[in-house]
Amino acid sequence: MILIINPSQKEHISLGLCAKTGGGISWHAYAEPNRELLSCIWDVLALHSLDKKDIQGIIVVVGAGSFTSTRIAVTVANTWGFAERIPLLALECKNLPNIQHTIPLLFSQQKRRFLSATYSGEPNITQSKKSKVNPNT
Repeated sequence: MILIINPSQKEHISLGLCAKTGGGISWHAYAEPNRELLSCIWDVLALHSLDKKDIQGIIVVVGAGSFTSTRIAVTVANTWGFAERIPLLALECKNLPNIQHTIPLLFSQQKRRFLSATYSGEPNITQSKKSKVNPNT
């Protein structure tokens, strides 16, 4: 099975499963924050009576969504791919409708090759309210 992680929508996790040979994708959507990604993945595996060892490759949708969601998805995929020696593929959001055509590309990737996150914009890092210095104190 191939696991597809789509973190492109804020506060929403989309996970897909499809057979290595192609066919339909079974999509599962969760209205959960990005930090719940692993819990959602375990839920999808349980729904399909699968074990983590049944995942033969991972596709991560990149280039859309929040920085943190993309980073978490890529980190989970890189860790899983390294530990299980499975291929990984980063897929731009605009190519999501043609995902079935990318399956051969996934399996042509070298194992233990890491994904690099592609972001939809520049980072927006702000100073936390707690760390701001008040000049009057």
